[in-house]
Amino acid sequence: MKNLKKEIGVSIVLILLSSVLLAGCISEKEEEVKEIKIGCIWPLTGDLAAYGAANKRALELATDIINNKYPDLNLPLAASEGLPNLGGAKIKLVWGDSRGTPEEGRSAAEYLITNEEVIALLGCYQSAVTETASLPAETYGIPFLNPDSSSPTLTERGYKWFWRCTPKAIDWTRNALEFYTDINEKFDANLHTYGIFNEDTLWGVESGDWLEYWADEFGFEVIERVQYSHETPDLSAEVLRMKQANPDLVHIAGYISDSILYVKTMKENNWLPKMVMSGEMIQMSDFLDTLGADGNYFCLTILFPQDLVTTKALTVKLNEMMDERYGKTFDDPSARAFTGLFVLADAINRAGSTDPEKINAAFAETNIPGEKMILPWTAIQFDEKHQLKAGGYVIQQIQNGEYYTVWPWELATRDIIWPMPSWDER
Repeated sequence: MKNLKKEIGVSIVLILLSSVLLAGCISEKEEEVKEIKIGCIWPLTGDLAAYGAANKRALELATDIINNKYPDLNLPLAASEGLPNLGGAKIKLVWGDSRGTPEEGRSAAEYLITNEEVIALLGCYQSAVTETASLPAETYGIPFLNPDSSSPTLTERGYKWFWRCTPKAIDWTRNALEFYTDINEKFDANLHTYGIFNEDTLWGVESGDWLEYWADEFGFEVIERVQYSHETPDLSAEVLRMKQANPDLVHIAGYISDSILYVKTMKENNWLPKMVMSGEMIQMSDFLDTLGADGNYFCLTILFPQDLVTTKALTVKLNEMMDERYGKTFDDPSARAFTGLFVLADAINRAGSTDPEKINAAFAETNIPGEKMILPWTAIQFDEKHQLKAGGYVIQQIQNGEYYTVWPWELATRDIIWPMPSWDER
């Protein structure tokens, strides 16, 4: 009887031990995933589809580089196949179309999380869309990385799962006013009056607010601020209102179609201030493809100045790869989307897991040096609010159909043409 009890006891111990080992094996297998599904939300259709198309190309190229070996590229994970800390698991992009609206962006996020079971989200370019699309991620506990929206409030909400690897509107708006101040000093330009022309979604409104704030800080008088409906087909009344105010400077906080329409309408009214500034969106090919020579002399704030990064071997190579595959090179939005996927993949790989908590912890420890990025930044690190710590803008001017850096003066590849010639002088 004693021997029987002993044998039963040994059997129970072996069964329990086997269960523990089996559970461990199952746990290991759960981490040995073959595919990492990333949800990508951009405007693939609608008025802003050009942004979606450009970012889709960039993200497809980034996915190819991560999933296959490119040892000659000094990028995170380029030398290996897939994510080495997850057994070589490959990235799979799953797309959601925001159609450029907050409602569709949120619906896309819900669908990607609940139906496609993505482990993280990436997007969405427009701040208003990013604001709503990040809500389901916060609800379900899914990391959301935003590489390209600049509304300051996005990282002021105290969200646990939201991270942003691009500068805020506070930065580029201040840079613009610093530039105008330097113009006054360099040319004795006597610029005082300022006009702000912003679209009515989150990004446009907050950008306009910050432009107004910095204008006051730097001693410029905002004599007119016009807010218009996003995707409006007609800006005649708004441009006439700005013409009647006739400020020295005008800043457009609008998207690509808005900026094109504004330029066309200014020409129809035969009016130009001494300078018109826009954002990085007018670097997109649509601007000059549509306007031709009428696009000359406009200025833009930008994070990805191609004339400055042509000396960076990594960027030159990536531009060549993009051109060979798609007949397009990188612009500002697509360079930021490209960077975003590498930041996300790097965090997942360092986490060695698809567990959201571990990925979030890895985000907090992100430190990607400048030489491993297409963008001309010193590093990618996050602060306690999950905001990129550093990133710099320059000012470019379009001259003879090309984009040249004109400020800061020490980085300029061309002298600025000042003031911009009137329509009659061109």
